Amino acid sequence: MKSVARRFASALKSKYSSQAALKSAPTKPSLAPQDVKISHLPNGVVVASVENLSPVTRVAVLYNAGCRYEDYDNQGVTNYLRMLATQSTKKATGFGISRTIQQIGGNITCTTNREQVIYSVEALRSHLEEALTNLDYVANATALKPWEISDIKPHLILERDHFEQCLDAKLIEHLHRAAYRDTLGQSLYISRDKIGSITECQLQEFVSSHYVSHNAAVVGIGLDHEQLLHYAKNFHFVQGKPPTPQKAVYHRGEIREDIKTKYSYVACVTEGLGFASPDMLPLSLLQHCIGIGPSVKYSSNQVSKLYKAASAAATGPFAVSCINTNYSDSGLFGLNLVSEAKDSRKILKALFSVMNQAAKGKITDAEVQKAKNHLKATLHQYNENSTEALEWLGIEVLLSGQYLTQKQLDSAIDKISLDDVVKVAKKVITGKPCVAAVGNLSHTPYLDELFTQ
Repeated sequence: MKSVARRFASALKSKYSSQAALKSAPTKPSLAPQDVKISHLPNGVVVASVENLSPVTRVAVLYNAGCRYEDYDNQGVTNYLRMLATQSTKKATGFGISRTIQQIGGNITCTTNREQVIYSVEALRSHLEEALTNLDYVANATALKPWEISDIKPHLILERDHFEQCLDAKLIEHLHRAAYRDTLGQSLYISRDKIGSITECQLQEFVSSHYVSHNAAVVGIGLDHEQLLHYAKNFHFVQGKPPTPQKAVYHRGEIREDIKTKYSYVACVTEGLGFASPDMLPLSLLQHCIGIGPSVKYSSNQVSKLYKAASAAATGPFAVSCINTNYSDSGLFGLNLVSEAKDSRKILKALFSVMNQAAKGKITDAEVQKAKNHLKATLHQYNENSTEALEWLGIEVLLSGQYLTQKQLDSAIDKISLDDVVKVAKKVITGKPCVAAVGNLSHTPYLDELFTQ
């Protein structure tokens, strides 16, 4: 019994002495995350980073080499390059890259949009060197071997089959084709007749002209800026400048595709604004004033003007939202509707009434203030996702060479007045219309019918 008591007393003494030691230990100063830092290398590459103290580091290499830079003959080349991203390079085999990334618990991806191709890697800080070495291989040393180009054909067919079944994706592709024809109207997905026809020479020509240093950016989240600069200086960028891009020209147009289904998918837009426009933030506020998707999952979204108008006209389920898509030199602004085919005409008429009211300046101070809160919250939530924040950081510094912090954006949003929003509404909504429609179009009006109602 005495030995048990002694052990208990010893444990108790040890516990309280440890607590006393913890209380008396000096507290370490907390480390504050850094602001975004931007540097320009002598070869033309823009380097940007932000230290957010995350245990996972994310780094991306971006090129202005999206599908808008394709031409008629090489249409689909960016789709091929995305599929070939983790195949063999001039420095390592595809198997070697996959094995290394898996061994360090990392992840390497390639994504494309209409203007950029983005190669990104994420890994623990302790394995940063291996991760960035392989990122350099993938982004700057692609081998484009003929047998690997041939081997990805089944994957392209599978992706095309999936795209054909995704009606909302088809709607957006048709909308861009109707609005821009070429440049921004080029599809993200290779056409079925082009699969297997893209050659090694076409791929190499596109890479050599667009994957160049003055057309590139390296961005990172979760590492020191000097550390990223060190790696970026040693990346194997090809020195050079890209060809002068063709300006995107917006047109009035319409594309319809009738598909056997119960639902109708319709998008109607006018020309919006590009990234460089000083009215981009007022236009974003207008979007939130008119109505975006629901903030609460499965909610009725009764605060949205578009939803209120659609619900009064619909007899079945529907989804509606305001579109605001921005590119370097243009944009699209309007509405997107999915509904049962029988309700399409009635709902569109009600939605057009909302847009016309906005174009006449019938927006209140209270609506603008609510939109400011929504927009700021949306931007903050977007930046909470490191993957999305990395992509946005890369796109912004690649297009403009600078980056607006969240604090700067909040300040700029607060300074926007009701008159600013009304002015941009009158300018944008009254522009030339463009319509795309997919699905059961038995009750979907044509473009000329929509604007004579």
